[in-house]
Amino acid sequence: MRVYYNNKELIGKKINNKMISIDKFKYILNRNNDWYSTLYKKSIFNIFKAQKTFQKVTINKDDIFWSEYYLPDNIIFYDPIKSEEINPFYGIFYCIVEIDGQLEIVCYDGIKNKSSYEDVSDNLQPVTDNSVIKKIANSFEKLYKIKLNQPEDDHEETVDEPISLRKINKEEIDNIIKLMDFLVKKENRNEAINLIEKIELEVNSDSNQQSDYIQIIDHIIDEVANKEIEFIVRLDSSFPLDEFKNIIHSIMKNNYFEIEFNNLYDNPSELGIAGTEVFRDFDKDLAKHNLKLGLIDSESDDYIIFIHQIQNTNKIKRKLADLELEYFGSEDT
Repeated sequence: MRVYYNNKELIGKKINNKMISIDKFKYILNRNNDWYSTLYKKSIFNIFKAQKTFQKVTINKDDIFWSEYYLPDNIIFYDPIKSEEINPFYGIFYCIVEIDGQLEIVCYDGIKNKSSYEDVSDNLQPVTDNSVIKKIANSFEKLYKIKLNQPEDDHEETVDEPISLRKINKEEIDNIIKLMDFLVKKENRNEAINLIEKIELEVNSDSNQQSDYIQIIDHIIDEVANKEIEFIVRLDSSFPLDEFKNIIHSIMKNNYFEIEFNNLYDNPSELGIAGTEVFRDFDKDLAKHNLKLGLIDSESDDYIIFIHQIQNTNKIKRKLADLELEYFGSEDT
């Protein structure tokens, strides 16, 4: 996506926003030469909550005339839209544009319009919605902070250093055991603790706490898979809808008791579990036994799923927050 103006002049009003300044704009454009970035990692749970920033950003250092058009310096924020069309103008783009030292915010709707560069200049619209401006300002501020933390000289040749690994420590093991206490029945507790205490796992010394605990949980999921002690699973968002019942039955049988699920997911289906009401439907049956599904944001399109008692929901949320992990329930889907 590029921004095309018919004339070298603002089409709307100059920006009046404390977070978006011409100094920061110039700093972002002149800091290194990368033109494309991601402001947050994609996660399946992004669809369950409003994001404070846009996901993607493109930085165009232009300030040139091209044919009968003027291409200003600009920063474009947007959320990717899946489309079979391979068209860089397909989507809704919010642009911070600089012309002669003045900034404005404009939008191009490449879905409503015919989505080609000839169409852009006549269909740029000033952005006046305060909620959208706030999201743009948050995105701009995050991009500015990213630029502040980049190395001074991106052109300098660098040599990849070997990754430094460390073994997970006792505190991390103890924290996982405290979380597990809410997910495993008493009869399985000792076996689960024994398994966790024997974990020999190395994590990146430079990684953050969230990534470390995701790695540990993934290791536990692999260790307990298809065993009588299995209490937590990781499923791809495309996992077959009609097979999900078997997974929940297994966790229930191993850690609580067997119950009958009165849902509509027995018939063969081409659908995956993402984007359906499957979690809420299963929770209706679990709630009759004071149980519910819990999910952990996995930093990916996968679901990390377990079952727990309803009265422990806030305790589990706090425990996961201590590990810098985020809890979701079916009510958030």
